[in-house]
Amino acid sequence: MGQEPLTWVKPDTEWKGSREWFDKYSFLHFSSGLSITQIIIHFIPIKTFAVLLSIFLHFGEDYYQNVFGEGIEGFLKRLFKCGSFLEFRDHDSMQNFLGDNISYIAGALLGSMLFLLPLKILLILQVTRLFGLFLYCKNI
Repeated sequence: MGQEPLTWVKPDTEWKGSREWFDKYSFLHFSSGLSITQIIIHFIPIKTFAVLLSIFLHFGEDYYQNVFGEGIEGFLKRLFKCGSFLEFRDHDSMQNFLGDNISYIAGALLGSMLFLLPLKILLILQVTRLFGLFLYCKNI
């Protein structure tokens, strides 16, 4: 079987990317959904629209990264000059793609229900996440 992204993968099949619905990156998708949705709510105070926009943006980026090429992770790989930690293109199975988006949606919904964190705190959290990713990438 080829390595075509977004293919339903049977458990016994070799696969370059993740075959699982939820994996070690699911929490990152969840926390991104929570924080990015809250950031959008600061600029678009209509919560329903903000949540739908956040989900649409994540779904589109994740789909693009799997099917066409470089997404945010590829950009960060180039920016941080990471070795093998990040890839320019994802190779998610269909079940992992769905699991990533379910995790994000859960975070986005929770983010819309919680009290709104100050924008400054949300941006500090995003910068801290990027810094942690940089340290992990460089094996520090």
